[in-house]
Amino acid sequence: MMDFMNQRKISRHREGGLDDLRTACAAGYLGFREFLLAAARHYLANDKPWRAKAMLTALMAGTNSSRNLETSGLLQQAHREIAQIERPTCSLNMIVKNESHNIDAALGCVDECVDEIVIGDTGSQDDTAARARMYGATVVPITWQNDFAHARNLVIDASACNWILWMDADDRLSADSARKIRQAWMLLPPSVVAFRIVNEACAGFGSAFMQYRLVARREDVRFERPIHEHIAPSAHRAGLPARQHADISIVHTGYRNLDEHMRKARRNLPIIRKAVVSHSDDWSLKLSLGECYTILGRNEEALGEFTQIADNREVWNSYRDTYLQAHYYAGLLCKESGKKKQAIAYLTRCCSLAKSRCDASYLLGKLYYDGGDEHKAFNAFLAAASTPQQCLHIAAVDGKRIQAESLYHLGRILIEWEKWNEAHELLTRAIAAYPDVVEFYAQMGKVCFCGGRFVDALEYYRTSRKLSPRHNPEAYANIARIQLVQGNLADAIETLVEALEHESAAPDIYMLLGDITFAQRRPHLALASFEKALGSGPVDKTHAPQLWKAISSALDAQEPQSARRFLQKILQVEPQNADAQEVSRKLEIEAMAA
Repeated sequence: MMDFMNQRKISRHREGGLDDLRTACAAGYLGFREFLLAAARHYLANDKPWRAKAMLTALMAGTNSSRNLETSGLLQQAHREIAQIERPTCSLNMIVKNESHNIDAALGCVDECVDEIVIGDTGSQDDTAARARMYGATVVPITWQNDFAHARNLVIDASACNWILWMDADDRLSADSARKIRQAWMLLPPSVVAFRIVNEACAGFGSAFMQYRLVARREDVRFERPIHEHIAPSAHRAGLPARQHADISIVHTGYRNLDEHMRKARRNLPIIRKAVVSHSDDWSLKLSLGECYTILGRNEEALGEFTQIADNREVWNSYRDTYLQAHYYAGLLCKESGKKKQAIAYLTRCCSLAKSRCDASYLLGKLYYDGGDEHKAFNAFLAAASTPQQCLHIAAVDGKRIQAESLYHLGRILIEWEKWNEAHELLTRAIAAYPDVVEFYAQMGKVCFCGGRFVDALEYYRTSRKLSPRHNPEAYANIARIQLVQGNLADAIETLVEALEHESAAPDIYMLLGDITFAQRRPHLALASFEKALGSGPVDKTHAPQLWKAISSALDAQEPQSARRFLQKILQVEPQNADAQEVSRKLEIEAMAA
């Protein structure tokens, strides 16, 4: 009975596509060799003879003579079809080591896209190679020599198609991008083509940059540099035109794990340092060295590399993107080390040479704002927010995050200037572009509240609370304030209690609870709330009304020690306050009498 059920499952999988066959093989319903034969037939039927050839070649290495005749016939068919292909073809190239957790997703997203897959394995100890062969990959063992370009070039040498698309195991393609890449090599003349690379991150929208990933295969076009290898220079020398397709994205998932990012930096550091010595005229390598130092927290060494590049005007003539990026990094590290003037100088030069460097404009805005120059800050944030998103460089920039944060700071400054109409207009655009950013709703709520539009303000604050119900005290506090203005005391209390339930117990929440319970003549609750709001943190003159309420609540609750603590706080901010001094004397007299 069990054999019969298994046969039915195998039959169903065979009727499906390759994913079903792989599932059957992984579940043990289909043997590996039987899977290879079935998958090879599939690839032959779908005009991918190189993929079928790889699988059939692996089968021929076996000893099952009953299968060899059929396998041999299919292999001959694959060779005939390869010889007859006249259309452009593409090989996917990859170098891997112990990528069992990644390889299925990487190859699965290009399964229907490329004609050939050639994998350079630099010494995997897991089942990476076996998994790759399930996608019709040719796996080439490579002895690792601390040279990424050397490894990638060996994979090119083992490839046979007209075009080379290179990826890493932690890269992913959407179905739309895979379709567009296929159109690119099918329709373009021989060239080298850059795509938009998106680094997924733990926070933010993910940074993006342009990188050459597709190139027409020629004997004189090879990767260069042992690390952070690139193929564009040799393609340029070979006369291949360069093209950019920002509408095609490859998503890089390797930066999701910060520990893995650090591990790679530690691995790369000795390779980069050695490469810098042997390629002393390659300024982009020195930039890579500075980046590696930065990741590892060695900021002084990093700053030394960046300033060496940024202070050499000759670099601008041949390494423009490198020159600009060095300015940005130098500005960033100078800012972090408190060297404000140097930071502004580097960032200003970067912005003047490239108006599209939104990251430099944003950082410049932060420096000006922190220094109290709101007008210069406003102009810098405006430049950052206005940079078109399609402006990409060799450096990875989280353009959406920068634009969103720049819009936030612009709104903040307009609110401080009390330019309500301009703030409303800007925030309307910001919410339309970034409907999930909580801070924009809070800002719009404040704009509406200050304009007397309480119903609109309440709606924006409620949207903020809905998007972020936990740890959002500002939304809860302002909802409660509006409810108090509208005379809805019970609703305000309910809102504040809800805030405490959602761990939004900020001083503002307790302050409002204190005000409400004080007005209700509930001294014990009022005192407890004011203790939470004012008991441990610093105070200033703006807190005087609540401090007096706290003192009054403490006296009504017959808590003289609490009253004394709040009196001390009053006297800290108003040492000559006669009323506080008088109450303090009375408390001392009562204490002595007791």
